[in-house]
Amino acid sequence: NGLIALSVPNFNSVSTYVQKLIKETDRHLIPETIFYLYTLKSLKFALQKAGFKPLSVWNFGMDSIEFMRYLRQNNKKFENSELDFVLRNNLNQIQRIFDDNLMGDQIFMIGKKK
Repeated sequence: NGLIALSVPNFNSVSTYVQKLIKETDRHLIPETIFYLYTLKSLKFALQKAGFKPLSVWNFGMDSIEFMRYLRQNNKKFENSELDFVLRNNLNQIQRIFDDNLMGDQIFMIGKKK
């Protein structure tokens, strides 16, 4: 009757997509720090193989900041522009869009032993 709570990096996140675009990846795709990246499907599969039934899942992250950093670094005209200002002032709403579409940086899942 045990419970398990897991928080793992989400392979299908905006952060992963941004990291794939950057010439030198920094945090999300560095093998020395991240051993496994999961999709929602692969995490559910792993839990089920271990004898757990997934109960709840949350998706969250800091992808909006990573996305903005990418835009600012790759287009100096964008940095400090009116659009940059508007997006920076709405980072939480932007992140909510990513999270609602299961594209947040982290997957948090709770499972119950079958």
